[in-house]
Amino acid sequence: IARMMRQWVEGSQCVRKRENELYNGKHEEKIFTHKVQPYYSLRCIPQILGPVYDELLNAEKVLINEINSACDNPIVDPDTQ
Repeated sequence: IARMMRQWVEGSQCVRKRENELYNGKHEEKIFTHKVQPYYSLRCIPQILGPVYDELLNAEKVLINEINSACDNPIVDPDTQ
């Protein structure tokens, strides 16, 4: 998820790199008027969607396994009887 997000925002003018803001030595004010990380939700998306994606993959495996398994009911194929 994080890798896909980095690819989506690569080259975007809306997203800034941290080193461009903090390490240039031009900050003379005590309170920064320009926030480096104002959008906390963008940073949290991989931590939320990562487990959701993993669970969807797991649900797909379980569903396929359950559909293809035979329980206590016999499998009847009318063409081969």
